[in-house]
Amino acid sequence: MYIRIEWSTICQGNSALHYAMSNGQFDVVKVLLDTGMCDITRQNKTGCTVVMLASLVQINSDSDRHVIKRLLKLGDINQQASLV
Repeated sequence: MYIRIEWSTICQGNSALHYAMSNGQFDVVKVLLDTGMCDITRQNKTGCTVVMLASLVQINSDSDRHVIKRLLKLGDINQQASLV
């Protein structure tokens, strides 16, 4: 798994937060948000932010929903995608 994260970061510009969100790993997203050190507005090479990726994942529980709500409060919902 570590190799996949690193490869994803190198090739697509994804951060650990991008990777966790796009794989529906809400517990990991929560831990990363708790650190306060993640750039939520960072765009990957396709121009997507973590907030944009959140719209693509399936929410299965209230705790998942809570993480999404927190992310939406912290992020910029009006940020536009731009190819980096």
